[in-house]
Amino acid sequence: MLVRHSLAYIVTNLVAGLFGFATTLILTRLITPAEYGVFGLGVTLVYFASNLFFDWQATTYLRLGQGDGDRARMTGIFVGLFLVCVLLSLLLALPITLILPETLTGGRLVWFALPCLWCFAWFQFSVRVHMAALEPGRIMVMNVVRGAVGLLGAVTVAWITENGAWTLLASFAGALAGSLVRPGALMHVSAPWRERVIVRDALAFGLPMALAFVISSVSPVINRVLLASMGSLDAAGFYAVGAVLVQNTIGLMAGGVGAAAYTLAVRAHESGEAGRAEAQLASNFVLLLALLLPGAVGLAMVAPGLMPHLVGAAFVEPAVRLTPVVATATFIGCMRAHHVDTAFHLARRTGLLTSLFGVVAVVELALGIGLIPHFGYMGPAYASLAAMSFGWVLAFTVARRVHGLRLPFVEMTKVLAATAVMAVALDALPVTTDLVELGLAIIGGGLAYGVVVVGLDVMGLRTLVLARLGRLFRRPAVMGKP
Repeated sequence: MLVRHSLAYIVTNLVAGLFGFATTLILTRLITPAEYGVFGLGVTLVYFASNLFFDWQATTYLRLGQGDGDRARMTGIFVGLFLVCVLLSLLLALPITLILPETLTGGRLVWFALPCLWCFAWFQFSVRVHMAALEPGRIMVMNVVRGAVGLLGAVTVAWITENGAWTLLASFAGALAGSLVRPGALMHVSAPWRERVIVRDALAFGLPMALAFVISSVSPVINRVLLASMGSLDAAGFYAVGAVLVQNTIGLMAGGVGAAAYTLAVRAHESGEAGRAEAQLASNFVLLLALLLPGAVGLAMVAPGLMPHLVGAAFVEPAVRLTPVVATATFIGCMRAHHVDTAFHLARRTGLLTSLFGVVAVVELALGIGLIPHFGYMGPAYASLAAMSFGWVLAFTVARRVHGLRLPFVEMTKVLAATAVMAVALDALPVTTDLVELGLAIIGGGLAYGVVVVGLDVMGLRTLVLARLGRLFRRPAVMGKP
């Protein structure tokens, strides 16, 4: 079930990623690096505000909704909480406008980001509702609509206005359109104050998560603001391109596995069967590693040939330099977020997880302040890599105590060996800007990795392949019987 549902969510996320690639490819040719810096900063503000006000609700719904028999009632309560947070975000928008310096368009950007926040948060919550019901098909349709409308809107507005803020607003219209695809149970609203027991449990679990999300995202926001202030909006634009390209590959693959892995881990934990949750977490780890590690290594190795086809000429060199560092940091961060952090969720120790996030955030922020003046747009990337590495070690060490988290070393070694073979194959093949040669290199590396993974029977793949081939070759003989 893990592989089947993960593949469904991965395909869904990769479809969304293709729209993201297309948007980046076109926007970097329509607006200047400085305006793309405004666009990228706006996106960062939206994600940060989503962490502050809304993401804890979506995660809490996914965690608590699995153990509640009346899902419609639970959904209505969380819709009510969502509306309360919309009001809170509106009330806090004015103070935030006073913080942003004039060099970053001042407070004007906040008023563009606010409706984007509401659209994005509602889309994310809608996805979690369908995720809890294990409905990847509906999520696929939602992401296609979101990507298509967002791409069309962003490109049209960028072509007309050449303005990053208006382009931001148009791009997030896609999230609103995607959330309107057969909303179903989301149309029911319950007053939160009438369901005090559920709301109390939700707040007890979710508010530490809200604080954790905010702490984990505050350093990237501050570092980008510092980059734009201490460097330039051009530098912020370069870093935004490098980050979005990695996020639309490794990040989306991780999200696809995480979507299925988290739900299945919660269900295994709620079943009460001894060892079932631990086995599920081990399977989650192997699948994450088997997809993300070769993805990060492969993306870093083919970046020099790939980037000229994905971004405008002014962005190519920064994107090539950023990709290996950002890809590695994203890989480590995703392995923590979608595997290690789950152990804290299952143990309901979100407060402890928040404390760990605080330590990591301080490390990243301090490194960013020290590195940005010397390394420019590479500074936040180096800071993130160091902080993500430290954060994984710290979180895993503590997770072993709260939930007995273990690493499946045998399967991990197999994946590492397969990735090493892939890297050798890619290194031996010419990686150029020629699309044919680049495509052959990517296919060659992928085949080398696949052969070793199947040969080493990672997650039982060899057994599965042999069984399928056996049924395929036996079928004609069975059909030929009188």
